[in-house]
Amino acid sequence: MSNMTIDLEIENCAIFPQAIPIEVILGNHLNYGVYRSNHLTPGQLAENGFIAFDPKMITRGIRVYWRANEKRKISLHLSLPTADEEINELFEMVNRICNAWVNHSVRTGTFVLDQNAFSLFIEKNQSVNLKILHEIGLTVLDGSKGLMVLGCAKHRLVIGRKEAENFWSGTNTDKFRDWMNDRQQIDAIPLEPVIYESKEFKGPRVGEYTCCSGLNMIIPLHPILPNKFIDYRTGMPLLEVSEYRVCLTNSDMTKPFGYLTFNEFMRELPVECSEYYDADDLLVSGLTADKIIGMIEHARQIAAEMQNSDHSADID
Repeated sequence: MSNMTIDLEIENCAIFPQAIPIEVILGNHLNYGVYRSNHLTPGQLAENGFIAFDPKMITRGIRVYWRANEKRKISLHLSLPTADEEINELFEMVNRICNAWVNHSVRTGTFVLDQNAFSLFIEKNQSVNLKILHEIGLTVLDGSKGLMVLGCAKHRLVIGRKEAENFWSGTNTDKFRDWMNDRQQIDAIPLEPVIYESKEFKGPRVGEYTCCSGLNMIIPLHPILPNKFIDYRTGMPLLEVSEYRVCLTNSDMTKPFGYLTFNEFMRELPVECSEYYDADDLLVSGLTADKIIGMIEHARQIAAEMQNSDHSADID
């Protein structure tokens, strides 16, 4: 598969360099934020930069490595595939930085891009971007890759057969762009478990999701270990989680209603409160306090019936 990122470095070569403000980098219409946990927090900066995105067309997001007093170098990173428009946004950002730093150089890897090479570089990456999108769609459809997880501006999105069939072919990225934007424009919180060490004995850990009444939430079909507990070099988990559960509470998390195992939660979740979000996630909405209490009571009833059944079998 083709190279799946565009990486650029702009260096200020002036004798007396000046810092560049964030407003110049963003232009008139881009917003910024940083990832906290598994989703974007708009309007915040990390120590080493931020994610830039168009709030009217949210796609992959441009990673900008920059500090407020940085005078010498800014690095930009864009994952592919993305919308053709976001590639254009990236190069418009480069132009704004270069206009502010008149004496500059632009590099990709070890190659310096002059004005002529820069134009060709844009055209090449538009073509590569579409090729990567087609390759991903085909590998998902033929089963050789399984699901494809994309890190996007606001949170992850997952491509399965349903998504791949929609945009694996074609002469542009419009359907892919619209899908990413449609999913990320939904006002919903992606849930992520907190990992607790078991109190009974040292070793196994419990992963706990928190589900609040009245909120729109995105929950995975299967429990997911947070990225900070995964070795980024190997992709292997750094610890073992023995059990995942869901804490069900009111909207401001001041009144816990009870707990369900993750499997119980998925089983008891009312059909009218969940819908397809992407290939590995559900969108949960309309989950009232009464419905949550009903879920917990029904799960307890089933557990009691199973316990009675097991006891009867022992007697027999």
